[in-house]
Amino acid sequence: MEQLKKEIEETISNKLPEIQREVENNITSINNVVSKYIKQLNKEIIEPLISRDYIKKSEMNIKYYSEVLFEKCLGEKYSAQKIKNIGIEGEKRFKNNIPPGFQDDEKFKNIVIDGEIFQNKFGDYAIWKDIIEYCKNKISINDKFTNVVIVSDDKKEDWRSNKQSMRSELKQEFYFETGLPISMLSSAEFIEKVSNNRELANVARKTVQALDQELTKQKDLDIEAINNGNYESLVGIWKNSRGDILDIKFDGQVNDDMKLVKIKNLNSTNKVPCIGIGNGYTGAALVLFKIGFKNPYGDQSDISKARLILTQNEGDYPAEMYYYRQ
Repeated sequence: MEQLKKEIEETISNKLPEIQREVENNITSINNVVSKYIKQLNKEIIEPLISRDYIKKSEMNIKYYSEVLFEKCLGEKYSAQKIKNIGIEGEKRFKNNIPPGFQDDEKFKNIVIDGEIFQNKFGDYAIWKDIIEYCKNKISINDKFTNVVIVSDDKKEDWRSNKQSMRSELKQEFYFETGLPISMLSSAEFIEKVSNNRELANVARKTVQALDQELTKQKDLDIEAINNGNYESLVGIWKNSRGDILDIKFDGQVNDDMKLVKIKNLNSTNKVPCIGIGNGYTGAALVLFKIGFKNPYGDQSDISKARLILTQNEGDYPAEMYYYRQ
């Protein structure tokens, strides 16, 4: 038995160098095959991708898209006189409810451009004028295009009829000024028409809806938090059509001379939630209307927005008394 074991060990030991050489040869063959295909892939795929022609083409694409996305999409800088003219024209249009933008008439914040005050409420009208002027200039230099599409998710009725198609007044004005037809598509509608991909359009639609819901939530009043002394959802500048302003701070300070105060059992007797407001000598109620909530006594306000009323009595208030956040 011992002799047999010894012979087997010797035989295996003698065979080991041969086995090792064969394994090494096979590994070398495998490496050669892999190396061969790597070189082939490099020659057929990698090298063309980094060739001068490809880089040149990529640079051209980058330049083209940068021009499309930035340079060619920006109009000329507004002069002080143009800013002034937009304000004058905008005021006339808004008084007669001429679209677009007249529903922004309550926007209060302004910016200063070259020393001239530009009122934010005329932003939509400025965009509209830019589009018209751009198209008229293009026509004058014989750039040929036959249709104009505004891509926007703005649903206000100073752009759309019943939040759907573009208002006919805008289409008529645009055609009169440029001789071209114009339409308005939401981002989801535009994606679907351009890509012919309904699934992609649905993703865009859901994204816009989610953003709308989040923005609405942020802009609405949190009655429970307000009643507990947290005035975050009230913070901002509120204005009514009479020109009265309420500037509410995080600490409940209002217009530097008034303060929000919680009045015990105030909301248990009122049909509409409210909070006290006063300056130490006199007081009133600040009535709180959440988005979508109608005044049970009669509502003359825009219920699509949060509203405030400064009063000492409940009732059906005239439209000009309602404050809206700017």
